[in-house]
Amino acid sequence: VGAAERAQADLPAGADVLVDVMGSFGSSGGQVTTVAPVRSVDTRDGTGTEQRPLGAGESRPLTLAGRAGVPANATAVIVNLTAVNSTAGGFFTAFPQGAPQPNVSNLNFFLGQTVPNLAMLKLGDAGGIEVFNDRGTTDLLIDVMGYVTT
Repeated sequence: VGAAERAQADLPAGADVLVDVMGSFGSSGGQVTTVAPVRSVDTRDGTGTEQRPLGAGESRPLTLAGRAGVPANATAVIVNLTAVNSTAGGFFTAFPQGAPQPNVSNLNFFLGQTVPNLAMLKLGDAGGIEVFNDRGTTDLLIDVMGYVTT
């Protein structure tokens, strides 16, 4: 990023910007439907998954289609991912279930922080996603706020 772009974006000198392209909208597209936020996954109480935080290096499959207001024929979801009770700084990577894990993060957090981030995620096998936890143990919350159907 050059000096003119930094000034226009109000970025400090020397700031790095990373942009990860996760997909695109084509002319055929799909129907986006928003919903009132619904808690679909909470590792603290076992909602939608096991009642335990994600461990270091763990990738956990999670079914989102057919639950919490997301129809079984959904192809993608709009969610808020939240990291809670982290024992180390790290990141979550969310990706379609059954697909290779990409080398990007959807949510970065520090020790003990509660950090949310909005993500639009393509659904994979059986209407699911996988969430990878980089380090430590961290609880995961997923609130569904919309979905895409074709």
